[in-house]
Amino acid sequence: MSNHTQSYSNDLGSLAEDARALMVATADVAGEKVAEARKRLAAALEHAKEIAGRVRDKAVEGAKA
Repeated sequence: MSNHTQSYSNDLGSLAEDARALMVATADVAGEKVAEARKRLAAALEHAKEIAGRVRDKAVEGAKA
């Protein structure tokens, strides 16, 4: 994995950790807007995890070639 790719991976990992921390911190906050925002954030995190996995797989394939 190139340094550039590794940097993106680290940045995405940090972003995901911060987003999860925000979800934990707002778990007891009531309100429809907060609940909807938490739902969208959870979906975005799941989507990002899927994309990161595909990018990692392609990087490994490229390294093997």
